[in-house]
Amino acid sequence: MWIVLSLLIACGSSEPEPVSEDTEVGPETDTEVVTEETDSDVTDPCEEELVAPLERIRHEDGELFYAQIGLGGLSLGESALVVGPDGTRILIDVGNDSHDDDVADALIGTGGATVDHVVITHLHADHADGLEDLLDDIAVTGKIVHRGLLDLTDAANTDTVAQLCRSLSLAPGASTPLCQGSEAAGCDPAGWTGTYPSTSCGGYTLGPLEIVAINGHIGGTSYQAEVGPIRTDDLNGENARSAVGVLSHGDFRLLISGDLTAESPDSDPVEEFYADHIRDAAGLNDRGVDVVHLAHHGRDSSNSTTWLDVLAPADGLSRNAIIGISTAHLGSPHREVLDNVLSGDRLADGLIWATTIAAGGANDPKLVEAAGGQVLIATRDGGRSYVIQAVNPSGTVIDSRAYHSARACVR
Repeated sequence: MWIVLSLLIACGSSEPEPVSEDTEVGPETDTEVVTEETDSDVTDPCEEELVAPLERIRHEDGELFYAQIGLGGLSLGESALVVGPDGTRILIDVGNDSHDDDVADALIGTGGATVDHVVITHLHADHADGLEDLLDDIAVTGKIVHRGLLDLTDAANTDTVAQLCRSLSLAPGASTPLCQGSEAAGCDPAGWTGTYPSTSCGGYTLGPLEIVAINGHIGGTSYQAEVGPIRTDDLNGENARSAVGVLSHGDFRLLISGDLTAESPDSDPVEEFYADHIRDAAGLNDRGVDVVHLAHHGRDSSNSTTWLDVLAPADGLSRNAIIGISTAHLGSPHREVLDNVLSGDRLADGLIWATTIAAGGANDPKLVEAAGGQVLIATRDGGRSYVIQAVNPSGTVIDSRAYHSARACVR
């Protein structure tokens, strides 16, 4: 185990030019002269050197905490836990129905077997099927946020819909669908008569998490209205409907995106469409976010350069990328995705962090693997900086680094 100090982000400064004796000065008056502050007069908080801790990070009151949970076994799965500055606890996806113990253990290890809210990014088994069994071990005190039983796709596992219905029945009053339509599908797939199209979808805020896009809808417009229908005939048709959310605390921003799709022979270019709207919808500036969740387990049907250019511009500031991969996600991450993320030095001194590298998946000197464990992130100083770690299943810290949040830097 070794310590790596985050690199210093330095902004240039210079002393003001002295006034020449030959310079003509106006008549003296009693009026106070106010000079405009320039960058050279500003101390850049990012000049402060940060030291990453040796020990495993945990949630601290008043700070944001995020854990990308490593899920074991031979089943596909992804799940993450958020603990907000005020203690709000949110699960983002819950893995497959063989992962309830992994998720419950992660929850208990970070404060107990209760969460305030659950967000299901889309209706695929590896993101949603774990909820029914998980509710035997944990309590949900607030909302279960999902798309709703609308815009059903051929690839949306009918068992996933049935399990979601059973889960919602175990948490009365928690169901919070973000899309509306003239008629929703029932819980019995045998009675479905079509796709049950939505008429509108909206965003939603849960503590530090703002869901800004879902089902092709973002910022008052939609892919369907401006581009055309999202396909329903393949796996990526369901992935394209994934929820996109931004976690915020002070200057810090982290984007999550489920299995959102980019343009490819088999998927709709929803990432590219969202790229034109995400700044306004999520209140981002030209510095994008500090941590990018790479969609679809780091596969090349997602994570386009158009999308990444908005979220992680190559401006010399350090950012990081995270990937939720289980051992069954064979081939993840794809080499093309790593190349897209690392192109143009868009991460600067940041890295790519993955819960594991699946068989056949690409590797890189700038990729840190948690060996089936967790990738942890915790803000510091009210979000002006953050720590990111890879921790293996036994709790040993594999790598730990600290970074300034991009918005906190003067340049």
